[in-house]
Amino acid sequence: MEVLKGRPVDELEYDDLKQLKYLECTIKEALRFHSAVPLYGRYLEKELDCGIYRLPAHTEVFILPQIIHNLPEFWDNPDVFDPERFTPERSVGRHPFAFVPFSAGARNCIGQAFALNVQKTLVANLLYHFHFDVTQVIKVNIFYFFYFSLKKIIFFSSSGHPPASSRHAAQGRHPPRRTRAAAQRERGHRDHDGIAQPRDHTVNS
Repeated sequence: MEVLKGRPVDELEYDDLKQLKYLECTIKEALRFHSAVPLYGRYLEKELDCGIYRLPAHTEVFILPQIIHNLPEFWDNPDVFDPERFTPERSVGRHPFAFVPFSAGARNCIGQAFALNVQKTLVANLLYHFHFDVTQVIKVNIFYFFYFSLKKIIFFSSSGHPPASSRHAAQGRHPPRRTRAAAQRERGHRDHDGIAQPRDHTVNS
């Protein structure tokens, strides 16, 4: 902790955080392995060509940063924990969206800089006061579980006609914005598993 040499850790100042460069690289590498946000979504207002796939307009897509952070075309030896991959020299030419632990683009996390500074402050305090050593290596398997609501299931009312939102979904169009109360009335009751329970609607199979 050369930055704090000769000073108590309680005197850590904001400008000191900028000098903790290797610590920042280490935190970023940890976030590459275990992203702060496991999944985030985007709504396509227009058609998008994504690799060999063509995604239609009015589609919701989900991005998993854990997959992006392990792509060998962006990261050399992605299974190796290597903080120095985030040094300025090795970051030259890297795709700007290759590292997205807090999302990216116009709707990225506005608190990511603050979160990084909090992590640096916390780890700096721990390293200043304690000595850490590895006594044994434990493999930890992390599983992510995601639950989605299928918006293109069409519910038919007793009159035989689908609600307006289902008609829009069937036509591949995004339904108009509704109030929260209207959305809750349309969804009807839900059981403990989050599955819509039919009231006066039946599912067209």
